[in-house]
Amino acid sequence: GFRISNAAAGGVALSRTVSARTVVLDYLTFQNSTADRAFGLFPDGGQYEWSGFFFATPGAPNNNSFPIVNVRINEWMANNTRTIANPLDGQFDDWFELYNAGGTTVNLSGFFLTDTPSSPDKWEIPAGTSIPPNGFLVVWADNNDTTNTAHLHTNFRLNNAGESIGLHAPDQSVVDQVVFGSQVADLSQGRFTDGAAAPYRFLTTPTPGAANIYNPPGFSPASVVRQGNGWTDLSWTSQPNRAYRVYYKDDLNLPGWTLLGQVTATGSVKAVTDTTSVGVPQRFYLIELVP
Repeated sequence: GFRISNAAAGGVALSRTVSARTVVLDYLTFQNSTADRAFGLFPDGGQYEWSGFFFATPGAPNNNSFPIVNVRINEWMANNTRTIANPLDGQFDDWFELYNAGGTTVNLSGFFLTDTPSSPDKWEIPAGTSIPPNGFLVVWADNNDTTNTAHLHTNFRLNNAGESIGLHAPDQSVVDQVVFGSQVADLSQGRFTDGAAAPYRFLTTPTPGAANIYNPPGFSPASVVRQGNGWTDLSWTSQPNRAYRVYYKDDLNLPGWTLLGQVTATGSVKAVTDTTSVGVPQRFYLIELVP
């Protein structure tokens, strides 16, 4: 008897003896095997269309589907001139960040990253790459195409005039995709809050590998005061004759924000009272300057 090796590389063959000679009927070789992932042909009996499977199906047809994962392309910098140096070579290269908005660790082994929608399998994420719940993963889009370091380095760069970034499952289905326009030097762009839907924000404080920060120029954090009757007073420095939208949510782990209202400032300080906060133990606010 024998076991299939779980080493970095291995193989298995199907053979028979004919006239005292061993004849190989079929074989496969594999490398960088991932724990608890199957490997095989899809479709069944295909001509060497080997791929990794999330679902093992011994004794049944192979299944190349993958479960839905809640991973988002969360922040990117396509015009990095002096902000953050690439640890591989010290150059100021493009980078982007993945965020796991789910509650369980996501194994990204065999998933793909691309900046070309027509080539979803442009760069394969190496085996053993995972993101913990509410965790981040920084990817360098530096065209170095190497997996032999502590960081990921793709085989493409980002276009600061605008393009797309895509994350695809091993079956090449879209997990997430962002399309961005012209980029500003040394400003990142991304989601706020982490994992939120578009529109994307220019982020004056790049935070690769950490929660995104969004403070528009000329804007200071709000003062928040809870009254005795449960209402909440908010005030912030404002620009006269400019409109602001006030949003809230009671749990930062929930997707999306609820619009409280839109107001127009008449002076350098704007105040709003939230009368819906009665009986709510905690509430978070987002104040957006309307373009």
